[in-house]
Amino acid sequence: MRSPAMRETPVLALHGFGVSYGARPVLADLDLEVAGGEVVALVGASGAGKTALLRAILGLSPSGATTRGTLGIAGRDLSAATPAVWRAVRGREVAWVPQDPLTALPSHRTVGAVLDEVVTAHPRGRDRGLQRARAAAVLAEVGLPADFRLRYPHQLSGGQGQRVLLALALAGEPALLLADEPTSALDPIATREILDLVVHQARHAGRAVLLVSHDLEATGRVADRVAVLAGGRLLEVGPARTVLTAAYHPYVEALVAARPTLAPPHRTPLPSAPTAMPCAPAEAGCGFALQCPRVQTRCRERVPHGQTHGAHTVACYAPREPS
Repeated sequence: MRSPAMRETPVLALHGFGVSYGARPVLADLDLEVAGGEVVALVGASGAGKTALLRAILGLSPSGATTRGTLGIAGRDLSAATPAVWRAVRGREVAWVPQDPLTALPSHRTVGAVLDEVVTAHPRGRDRGLQRARAAAVLAEVGLPADFRLRYPHQLSGGQGQRVLLALALAGEPALLLADEPTSALDPIATREILDLVVHQARHAGRAVLLVSHDLEATGRVADRVAVLAGGRLLEVGPARTVLTAAYHPYVEALVAARPTLAPPHRTPLPSAPTAMPCAPAEAGCGFALQCPRVQTRCRERVPHGQTHGAHTVACYAPREPS
């Protein structure tokens, strides 16, 4: 599912991509491309497959997992990459920003010690002078002064800790940045600041950014496109402003309608969010069929493929009619 303005060679390219843990499918038939300079938000309820997808893109799927289709990063086909290849790719071509600084950062080590270790792991960091310069540069890039090198994780606020995690991800100058719920524990001001930093990496550094988020309001503000995942499948991909206001897929409509807002209190309860969908074989039909107000017979017989509707790609036999 591709943006019209995308370069010929996207930084992240998934084509017919799927993952199974043993006999259990967790992702199926994913088609998604993310260009340098673009922010794509990956949204979906718990259990949708977001974590499984991030692990696959990092080459960290569990032992025994099998993949199908194509996974490309920065022009390299990594579909059958060995562990040694993945070790060379992680941090340099693709980097991960986790969501919780308190669990991601070792409590007994200073920010500087951890940052120096990460910088040293990359070829350019083997020169001591370049190592110090790069460590100082990434701290400045995320808005932290040099003396934060001396701080321990417990001395950081939530927003400061998230900035440190972003600095660690940027140390190897990756082409692709995976931001995993980076604002889940932050207040609104810190959320805006962190998202602005993440977007800056796309707009000014030319990185591709895949932003995982449950915050639909914040996502709509910063993302170029939104990709909605449910039951291990992409249901709709399109411009953020229209996916979140005029979705084509009935599941996405239900998901957006159930989101809380900052508007005055509602006189009636918000609609219930759609329930989780299992990742099932194509012949099992659409996982939303039992809840869908527009269900058709064929919805129960086979999973629909993505079809183009304007700037959207929608996997649905009965999408919303354009107004």
